[in-house]
Amino acid sequence: MSLTQFESSIYPTLVRNASELLEAKPWMSLESTDVFAVQNPDSDEMVFVQVSGGVDQEPFMLTAYRGSRGLEILWDLNNSPEEAFVSDLNYEVPALFFTYVSEDELDDKDREVLEDISLEGVEGYPVFRECRPGFQPNHPSVEDLRFLSHVIRQTYEVVQKVKEGTLSLEVAEGQEDDYYLRKPVESDGGLVWEDARVNMDLDEKLPKKYPKLKRAEIATLKELPLGTRQLRMDLLVSPFTTDDSDEIPATFLFTISDYESGNLLAARIDEPGVKLQKFRDSLLTTFNEVIVRMGERPSAVHVEAYSLCDMLGDVVGKAEIELAHHLLPPLRDAEMDAIYRRLEERGGRLSVTPGKIMF
Repeated sequence: MSLTQFESSIYPTLVRNASELLEAKPWMSLESTDVFAVQNPDSDEMVFVQVSGGVDQEPFMLTAYRGSRGLEILWDLNNSPEEAFVSDLNYEVPALFFTYVSEDELDDKDREVLEDISLEGVEGYPVFRECRPGFQPNHPSVEDLRFLSHVIRQTYEVVQKVKEGTLSLEVAEGQEDDYYLRKPVESDGGLVWEDARVNMDLDEKLPKKYPKLKRAEIATLKELPLGTRQLRMDLLVSPFTTDDSDEIPATFLFTISDYESGNLLAARIDEPGVKLQKFRDSLLTTFNEVIVRMGERPSAVHVEAYSLCDMLGDVVGKAEIELAHHLLPPLRDAEMDAIYRRLEERGGRLSVTPGKIMF
C-alpha cells in the first residue's frame, strides 16, 4: 500500500498538529461535555468536537462528530449510564477521530505514514480514522485528512483560549442548543478563523420516527393468550463479516431467544454495510412472527440496547407485554455456533446473505 502524493504531503502536518495538541494537554482544560463546532473551509459541513481520555491510563482521543446526527449520537453516548446500552451506535456514528495506540495496533498504512516522521517525546503512535455508518473505522479520504488537520489545529486554538480565560464553553441556562463555532473566512491574506455561534435544535432537525406494526398485526397479537415465557432480544455486530477490501463493512445480527434457557428462537442478519437504522426498521416483523409462531404473548421481553427499547415501546405497550431494560450477559457460545452452522448450511459455505433464521 503506497501513499498518494497528497497523503504524503498532508500527513506530516497532521501529525505535527496532533503532537502540538497533545503537548497542550487539552484534557486539563476541556471536559467531555465541552463540545464545540468547526466548519469545513471547503464546504458548509460542520463537525462537533469532543476530547476524551488523557488521564487514568485512558488514551487521549479527539472525535469530530459530523452534522446533526453525529451530534445526537455524541450526547447519546455521553449520557448513557452503561456503554452496553448504546454500543450499537458505534457503528452508526458519522465521525472523524484521532487517538494514540501501541505499535502492535498499527496497520501497514499507519506504519508507512509514520515511517519518516519524528515522534520524540510522544508515548504511543497517532492514528487517524473515519467512521462511516455501516462500516468499520477506516483511513480517511484525502479531503477528510485535510479537514481533520484543520479540526485538530482549531482544537488547539480553543484550548489556548480557554487557558487564557478569553473563552468559556460553559453552557448558559436557556442556551443548551447553542455551540461555540470556529468559522473559516477567506481574506486577502488567506484563510482566517473567526469566533461564531451555531444553534442546533436536534428535536427540530431530527424528528423521531420509529417503526410500527400494522393495526391488524397488533390486533392479532392482542388476541393471543398471555403466557409466562420471557424473551430476550439482542442487537450486535456479527462476527461473520468477511471482506478483503480496504473498507470493511459491519454486519448486524438480531437475535430472539428464551430468557431463562438461552435457547435461540430466531436470528436476522443483513447484508454487510447495510446502515443500522435500515436494519432496525425491519426487526419488528421478525419479533411479530416469533410471537405468532409461539402461539402466546410473552410475559416480558428483556433488552439491553436503548434502540431496541425505542423500537419495541409502542408494540409491547399495546400488546400488554412487560419491557425489561437492563444489562444482559453475552449470548452463549453455543447459540453463536448454532447461527454459524445455519449460515454454512444456507450457502454451502460461510456466507452472509440477508434474511432470518428460525430455530
